[in-house]
Amino acid sequence: MMHCNNCFSNAKSKTRGFAQFFLLLLFGPLTFTSLAHATTATGNRTDAIKVAVTSATATPEPLSVSVSPTVVTLGSSKKQQFSASIAGTKNQTVTWTLKPAVGSISPTGVYTAPANINVSDTITLTAISVQDPTKTATASISLAAPVSVTVSPAAVTLSPNQTQSFTANVQNSANTAVNWTLTSALGSISKTGVYTAPSTIATIQVVTAWATSVADPTKSGRATITLTPPVIVTVLPSNVTLTSSGTQQFNSYISGSTDKAVTWKLDGAVGSISASGLYSAPATLASAQTVTVTATSHANSSASTSSTIRLQPPPPTLRGLAAKSGILVGAAADADEYGQQSPLIHNASYATTLATQYNMLEGENAMKWSVIGAERGVYNFEPGDSLVAFAQANDMKVRGHNLCWWQQNPDWLSTLSSEELSTVLHDYIFTTMQHYEGKVFAWDVVNEAISNNATGIGTTLNDAVWYNKPGIGLSGTGYIEQAFRWARQADSTAKLFYNDHDIEVTGKKSEALLNMLRDFIARGVPIDGVGLEMHVDTAANYPATFPAVLQAYTDLGLEVHISELDVRIPVDKNGVASAANLQAQANTYKFIVETCLQNPRCTAIQTWGFSDAWSWIPSDFPGYGAALPFDKLYQPKPAYNSILDALHAVQR
Repeated sequence: MMHCNNCFSNAKSKTRGFAQFFLLLLFGPLTFTSLAHATTATGNRTDAIKVAVTSATATPEPLSVSVSPTVVTLGSSKKQQFSASIAGTKNQTVTWTLKPAVGSISPTGVYTAPANINVSDTITLTAISVQDPTKTATASISLAAPVSVTVSPAAVTLSPNQTQSFTANVQNSANTAVNWTLTSALGSISKTGVYTAPSTIATIQVVTAWATSVADPTKSGRATITLTPPVIVTVLPSNVTLTSSGTQQFNSYISGSTDKAVTWKLDGAVGSISASGLYSAPATLASAQTVTVTATSHANSSASTSSTIRLQPPPPTLRGLAAKSGILVGAAADADEYGQQSPLIHNASYATTLATQYNMLEGENAMKWSVIGAERGVYNFEPGDSLVAFAQANDMKVRGHNLCWWQQNPDWLSTLSSEELSTVLHDYIFTTMQHYEGKVFAWDVVNEAISNNATGIGTTLNDAVWYNKPGIGLSGTGYIEQAFRWARQADSTAKLFYNDHDIEVTGKKSEALLNMLRDFIARGVPIDGVGLEMHVDTAANYPATFPAVLQAYTDLGLEVHISELDVRIPVDKNGVASAANLQAQANTYKFIVETCLQNPRCTAIQTWGFSDAWSWIPSDFPGYGAALPFDKLYQPKPAYNSILDALHAVQR
């Protein structure tokens, strides 16, 4: 073998190079320095390797984890790719965690925000080294709720020139500013959200007001504005006058809206008004008052109209004042006894006046023989029944007129014998009174029997089928007495009256009547009172003897009814009376009523009719008329007022 120093030197050099290469593979570049140092110091290869290995093992690079990006802000359903880097190792594997567990993170670091973020939140994302779980890094994820804008009020309805202030509520943004816009040029809206409707609106239109977020112009809220033509409410009647318990139907008319409904309201608790506009006045009114009723449109509460109701206490009535004195005030009334239309049914003014003013009525003809007994054996109570029904419906008493009279009898009576007449009179009284028992409180049992030619000594009677043509077989006042006795037997509760004319003043006729009454009372003939017809005039005022004669009857213990009062006065060819005659008539009425009221046993005042439209005077007393308290149009006359004055003046 050839030896060569250079060869050995080359061999050492090659060996060192190989060792360095080997160490470089194991420990990296630092080992070269260590190797060179060791070789220089000892020149020994084995030592160099040991030193290099020792040096490399003692100072390894530490692991560290970093995440990118470190801070993000995401909205609903947004995604973000995160990456993790680990220094000090080739093992770059990490695991990902979320705290709190809101949203999701994939193994590759893709974070997905939740689909609906209602509240802003902050999530911590952590990357954990798989090689060394103690090595971590974090990123911060801010979840932002979306910006939203709401407008209040959300919907309004406006009329011309009306304004509406809108408010915008911006959520999930520190910047709450908005810009206001309209979808059309109808009206205007200010920067602060105040909308003003146009001055003219011809038809219903819709405008949208938008509030757009300044922070996020993609976000906006809206309000709907419905523009309507002006709503006009009209109420009819516009004013009315009512008295106690009166009613009035108000009607509303609306233009500018298809909604015709209104709300009715009173300005006070005086009376009441229904949902349909029917006003009812209170039952009692102590003084005059004014009430306002208002109709307000449902479509537009600012559209309303009012009507004025003047409430007046009811004017005094005859029946109202008479009731305070405990006296009846009545009127003779017609029905349909002769086939005519009944004014109680077909004449509203007639029926209303009668019911309002009077608390008693008497049939002028409906309860006479000629109506009830026109046909032998047949009783026609229908006309009288209609009067009774009217009276009951209006809280009125009924006075029956009459059971036995020398006039207005059916012709068939004249064909009968005395015995037959006695039988039919008995049957008629019983049948008629029992039919009306409990309905008719008083009867004129016998009417106008005494003659105007009475002497005052005895009792001169009028010729009558019951008395002497041929009569019922009883002389003198016997038929009168018998009629009263049968009447008491027929109805023991009804008051029984003798009724006649020209018996209210001193004279032979009143003397004859008083004689008959004294005789009847002495012998126990049942009689309760006297009816004074009093068809009078004003020629010399009224005789001053009336009070004395009235007293003479009541001194016998009898009641007195003024039963057929009227006061005739002169009229022209048109039936018109002068003012002077009307006043004279009023004075006569007042005197008669006051005289009755001053005697406690004068218990009823009744006129023969109540309106000049139905008076018998013009046909029986030519040149005279206007005899009753109400004129032909049912308006009160001075006579009516004088009766009221008398009822006011004399209270008992």
